[in-house]
Amino acid sequence: MLSSYHDRLNPASAYSEYVGYYYEPPPGDGLWHEWFTAENLYSLDPDIKHPYMNQFTASIERELFRDASISATYIYRDWKNLMGPIDNVAIWSPVVLADPENPATIYTIYEQTNPDEHQYLIKNLKEGDPGIGSNTPYRRYWGFEFMFNKRFSNKWQLLASYVYSKAYGTMDNGFADDIGWGGSVESPNYWINADGNSTYDPTHMIKVQGTYIFPFGVYLTGHFRAITGNAWTRQIRTSRLAHGNVTFFTEKRGSNHYPIRKILDLRLEKTFVLAEKFRLGLMVDVFNVFNDDTITSWGTRTDYDWLLPADPDYYSSTDGHDLYGIVRPRQARIGIRLMF
Repeated sequence: MLSSYHDRLNPASAYSEYVGYYYEPPPGDGLWHEWFTAENLYSLDPDIKHPYMNQFTASIERELFRDASISATYIYRDWKNLMGPIDNVAIWSPVVLADPENPATIYTIYEQTNPDEHQYLIKNLKEGDPGIGSNTPYRRYWGFEFMFNKRFSNKWQLLASYVYSKAYGTMDNGFADDIGWGGSVESPNYWINADGNSTYDPTHMIKVQGTYIFPFGVYLTGHFRAITGNAWTRQIRTSRLAHGNVTFFTEKRGSNHYPIRKILDLRLEKTFVLAEKFRLGLMVDVFNVFNDDTITSWGTRTDYDWLLPADPDYYSSTDGHDLYGIVRPRQARIGIRLMF
């Protein structure tokens, strides 16, 4: 089955005109058939306000010795006027689901009882909106940064920092979220265990960058970082609901983190003077010197074709802990650059 769609933004603030088709190949009639049409599903709240972020920082810095200093900084951010769609006509009914891995654990999820009826309004999200209920849409961040800075002198420089931070809320901080978009939050299933750590939540972050000039003008530059992995949450996706599949968190958002990545990159470079205005640089780069193989992503969702605790049988197709990504392996590169 194939489908096509067309999105339209018009002065009436209504958009999204979808037309879906399926093709019935021979020995059928070999024709395309329209199976879904939806016009003007979305409208824009005329009172919508532009999203913004309040930020507060406080810092203190002290010179240690010539060309070197230490500093401490506190950062706080609070996103305001988060935007997203709500569904003004969807009717939701609670459904009980037992955890197949632990039948004593019961979840309440929500099924749309009028699955073919939708009317979305894009607005500034707030508590009490349809689908959101008593939840509060918010996203915040705080962090402490400690830094040592040795400016370049006497053939060396060093910049070292440590950040302890927390990114949290009911609205995640994924792609494009910093512009105020809250994502697809119109279903009450989104809000199950939604309050917790955001995906990009590097609790600990250490960075060290330095350069030293050896005899004969040979430069050695290093960059080391140790960063807590992204936050992840166990999820279940279940079928057999009137409006389709439902995916929900079985624990607080971001209850777990991937392991800390520890990566060292090095560069060795020698520069030759070719003429008054020309220099030639020869360099060797080694990335991930110690060949760190930390896992950065694995499957966190388990799929179950099972709904009610009374069902005696179920079919499960698990993505749980399937490996999706690891740190790139050690790589080496030889380069030449001409400076003029």
